[in-house]
Amino acid sequence: MRTAESLKFIPLNRRNITNPGSMPLASYVPAAAFGTSSAYNLQRVHPITREVSEHPANDYLVPNRTPTTTLVPNGTVTDVKMDNGSAGNEYTVSYNYGGHAVEVRSLHNDEIHVQPGQVVNPGDIIGLSGSTGRSTGPHTHNEYYVDGQLVNGATFMINGKPVQEIFLGYSR
Repeated sequence: MRTAESLKFIPLNRRNITNPGSMPLASYVPAAAFGTSSAYNLQRVHPITREVSEHPANDYLVPNRTPTTTLVPNGTVTDVKMDNGSAGNEYTVSYNYGGHAVEVRSLHNDEIHVQPGQVVNPGDIIGLSGSTGRSTGPHTHNEYYVDGQLVNGATFMINGKPVQEIFLGYSR
C-alpha cells in the first residue's frame, strides 16, 4: 500500500510541494481551504440536471488527483465500485468510533487504491480525488452514516466534534 510517507510530491495548484511525510495528507492539504462547492442539502437543485435531488455530503474543491486518506485508525474498506453511474468511482470505509458504527462513502474519485476487506490507517492513500460520474469538477464528496443513519458530517457530533473533522481534519 502506498502511504503519505512514500510520496515525494503531491500536486497542488499546478505545482508540486514537498511532502513532509510525517503529517497526514488531510492536515496539510486541507480541502476546506479551496472552498465548498456544494453543501449538504436534501433539497438541492442539481447543477447538471437542474432537478431537485438529495445531496447528502459537503463537497470541497481540491486539485484533481489529490490523495485521500483518513485520520482515524483501523477502518475497513467495505465496498469499492468503479464507474458506478452518477457516483463515478466510489469506496466505503467502516469504522467503530466513540461507541458508534461509522461509514464514510466517498464518490467521484479519479483512482481508488484499496480493495474490500483492506484495513486503512492514517496516512494510507485510499484514492485520488477526481470528477468521475455526474460531477462539475474535481472535489471530495464524503457521505457519513452513523449507526446506519445518514448525517451531515459538518454538524453531526461524536464526543463533541463534527464527524467530518474527526475523519478528514476539517468541518466547514
